[in-house]
Amino acid sequence: MKPRIRSVKIIGMHIAGVFSHMFSLSSKVRHITENCPLT
Repeated sequence: MKPRIRSVKIIGMHIAGVFSHMFSLSSKVRHITENCPLT
């Protein structure tokens, strides 16, 4: 197994983790804004 493929795999996992974190954060913010609307 080449180290370059391994680093690409690690970068892909990191990007996936960041995307999942952003998705959960946005859904949490949406839930809060739905519960107590600012307008």
